[in-house]
This record gives sequence, structure tokens and C-alpha cells, in this order.
Amino acid sequence: VGGVTVWRQAGAPPGGDIVRDGPAAVVQLVTPLDGGAATLPLRLVWAAATGARRYQVETLDGAGTALFAAMTGDTVLDVPARIPLTAGAEYRYWVRALFSDGTEARSEFRRFRIATP
Repeated sequence: VGGVTVWRQAGAPPGGDIVRDGPAAVVQLVTPLDGGAATLPLRLVWAAATGARRYQVETLDGAGTALFAAMTGDTVLDVPARIPLTAGAEYRYWVRALFSDGTEARSEFRRFRIATP
């Protein structure tokens, strides 16, 4: 009869996930701030992920419906004025960094509201 003891190290991923070769890369969002107010025209900004070839950006309304998606090689994206964004309404966005080896890193969803004029 044998037994196994498992320790969870500080900084280990939640939920018992096993991470090999170090932690997964994460895209860091810059603006708008989480829970903050953004002005129109809407500009989304994130930090560059080392080695990323391009970024997939998605903006969703408060119900989770995709409003806008774009691919860019930059770390700044201006959402076109034709996308219907309402003052006071809540939105979310996230960014995926795509690498040449087929892997990707992603941000968390960030919530923000459009500032009232």
C-alpha cells in the first residue's frame, strides 16, 4: 500500500492545473482601466508580448455579444466610430497575442464603461 502527497506551491495555478516549462504568457492590458471610464473615440492599448507576430482584439457588449474584432501588428487599436458604443453602457475587451510557432497568449477580459459627455 502506497500513498501520494501533493503540495501546492505558492504561485501555482488555481484549480490544480499543471504548468510545464514555466507559467503561461499573458497579455497585459493597459487602457482602458478595469472598471474605468473610456472616452470616444475608443482606443484600446496593451503591452507588447515578446515575440508576438500579431494580436487578435475583441470588444463585447455587457451581454457578451461581440461588437468588433480586428487583427493588428500594433499594441494600440482605435475602435471605428461606426461601432455602436453608448455612453454609460458597459463593455469588455480582450487581446490574444499570436506567435509564429502557432502558440498564443491572452489577456483577461477587462470591463469598462463609455464616459458620459
